[in-house]
Amino acid sequence: MRRIIALSILLITSCFVKAQHVDVPASFKYLKYIEVDDGMGNCGWDHNPMLFYNENITHLIQKQVLKGHPLYYENAEYFFITDVARSKIDYKKDEYFRIVYDGGPSCDPVYSIYKEVGDSLIRIGSIPCLDLFVPGNGYLYCRGHANTTYNKRKKYKLVGDQLEEVKQPYYHVGIRSEIVESIVLYTDKTLKEELAKLPKGAEVEVLLNEDEMFLVKTSFGLVGWWKPESLYPKSPVPGLYFRGD
Repeated sequence: MRRIIALSILLITSCFVKAQHVDVPASFKYLKYIEVDDGMGNCGWDHNPMLFYNENITHLIQKQVLKGHPLYYENAEYFFITDVARSKIDYKKDEYFRIVYDGGPSCDPVYSIYKEVGDSLIRIGSIPCLDLFVPGNGYLYCRGHANTTYNKRKKYKLVGDQLEEVKQPYYHVGIRSEIVESIVLYTDKTLKEELAKLPKGAEVEVLLNEDEMFLVKTSFGLVGWWKPESLYPKSPVPGLYFRGD
């Protein structure tokens, strides 16, 4: 009986610890974070949406946006909108923005950013992602495996009164796994010259992504391009799949 009770406590504790674990990037260790109240329940993500913020320039709100509120918009009765926070994007400027989250009608996470102009709120853009980082250095950062095929990380800047993504040469993927079916790697993106044909069970690391192409490293160290025919309903590379609807 004691063993059963002890095991039960251990399981509960381990589940609690797992639920509380938050992956904070080393470059943003100084930021505080909160779990956004999205009202969606379980959408099948690894974790609930989160805001990482600079406590010196951010005021948390965390309130549902109801009909009649300036941030409420058409058809919003079908999903949950959260007025998450009021914050500066650039700590050196006397400009404040509202950070508003909604999951859409079917678990499509997005943060909308509104600029405060007098008594008005002007929408300057939206960022589809699970986690939003607002360090106060003039940029916004995001990540999340939601409506994507992997945990995609992006950076945004303000250009005038519009949000624009800062272009990266490639998106980093960083998935290591054993493939569950054979794949072929090519020497370039034309897919004409074969580099390696990998058998089921081979260990690979998916390094980069550009459009529909992925740069893959073999266990030996060869690096080649791979274009999957489909990642649905089953992906040849576990961990690389479309999570969304």
